[in-house]
Amino acid sequence: MSRVEQGEGFFGGDDIGYLDVVVGCFLGWFKFYEIVFDFKVIEEARNPRLAQWGKRMWSHEVARSVIPSQEIHMNFLNMLLDMFPPLPVSAAVSA
Repeated sequence: MSRVEQGEGFFGGDDIGYLDVVVGCFLGWFKFYEIVFDFKVIEEARNPRLAQWGKRMWSHEVARSVIPSQEIHMNFLNMLLDMFPPLPVSAAVSA
């Protein structure tokens, strides 16, 4: 059983490993979705150990220093929205 499954440590053991880095790359986006869209990707009630791991990642100084800020995520989203034209009204699904 991994340390994360036991509610402690990281996927890589006592310190951040490759899997922590790979999954941790999404933490900034998860937080962005929570703030902007009021949508929790990792719900603590449903995934308590994963939520605890996320908190450990956010508190790690190295991870904190490389996870982009919400402003960077918002700028990136706005850039993507500017690149693509809006959908025509006729393409919207109506009930």
